[in-house]
Amino acid sequence: MLFKVVALLLALAEAAQKSENCVFTEKTSGHKYDFSSTLKAQAELGYATSLTKGDSSTYISFCEPINGSAIDCPLENSSFVILKTKEKCLSIGNQINLTGTAKDPFFEVQGGKTCDLGKSSSGAISLQCNQDAGPAKLSFFRFNEFCVLNTLVQTDIMCNV
Repeated sequence: MLFKVVALLLALAEAAQKSENCVFTEKTSGHKYDFSSTLKAQAELGYATSLTKGDSSTYISFCEPINGSAIDCPLENSSFVILKTKEKCLSIGNQINLTGTAKDPFFEVQGGKTCDLGKSSSGAISLQCNQDAGPAKLSFFRFNEFCVLNTLVQTDIMCNV
C-alpha cells in the first residue's frame, strides 16, 4: 500500500514538473491550457494529435516532441491539416492554407465549413510533413460563435514521417 502511495506521489510530481513547460495562455481571454499530456489535452479540448503521411497516422504528445533541432517551419504557402474538432463545429473543411508572411499571415479554410452557430469550438491543426523528417508547428485554434478563426497558439514539434 505504501509503495502505491509513493508511486502516485512521484507520478503527480512528474506531471506537475512537465506541466510547467506545457501551459499555453490564450491571448484574448488569458485562459490557460495545460498540454502536459495528450490524454489531458483530449479530456480538456476534445481532440487527439496526429501527423498523417499517406494512409498512416503517427500520434504524438504535445510536450514530448521527437528529439531534433527546433527550427521554425516556413510560413508562406504552408499547408495545414485539421486533425479533429470538437462536436460543436461539425465540419470546418479538411485543409487550411497559410499564405503571407510571419508578421501578416492569412488563413483560408478549404472544403467549406458547417458550424453550430452560437457556440465556440476548438481544435488542433498541424503543418503537414514533407518527405524528409523535419520540424513542424503544432497549433491550437479556436473559432468564435460565427465560425471565424480568432485565436491561434503554436508550439514546435518534430515530424516523424
